[in-house]
Amino acid sequence: MPNMQKVLAEEIRRLARKELKAALVPLAKQNKALKEQIAAQAKRIKELSKAVAAASAPAKAAPAPAAKETPAAKPVGKKAPKRAFRPADLVAFRKKHSFSQRIVAKLLSTSLVTVTNWENGHAVPRPGMLAKINALRKMGKRQLLKLIPDETKKTARKPRFAKAAAPAAAPAVPAPAPAPAQ
Repeated sequence: MPNMQKVLAEEIRRLARKELKAALVPLAKQNKALKEQIAAQAKRIKELSKAVAAASAPAKAAPAPAAKETPAAKPVGKKAPKRAFRPADLVAFRKKHSFSQRIVAKLLSTSLVTVTNWENGHAVPRPGMLAKINALRKMGKRQLLKLIPDETKKTARKPRFAKAAAPAAAPAVPAPAPAPAQ
């Protein structure tokens, strides 16, 4: 009997392989055709991107010859190029006026965390906020102090080395009363 079982198992494997091959051969051919199609499309994409680059290159490469511009020759409507934000500039402004980060945050209507992130270089102010910062930097100290809310002025930073105040007179301590006689 064991021989019959072995023969039957081999016949089942052979038939299963034959059926799998019959099913997989067309799929393998289809897979090969799809890979060839993908390769052809990739090649076409490269050709088209080169053509686009070549078509746009002459427009960029052929600017009109520019003469040296003098300050008077600049167009009136154009603004001067803006300088990038530097955290050190904000810190220098703050220290120059002896302002805390909290006061600068109040002046700019933003949070203390935001000002801290700007100064540490973890974030950059948006263009609208940059305009506010630049406007504050152009103001004098008196103008800035007028802008600070009164409750914030109390938390303003004081100079580190203030003159020491004269010692106050020692409070008068009453002498102990004599104990009643017995």
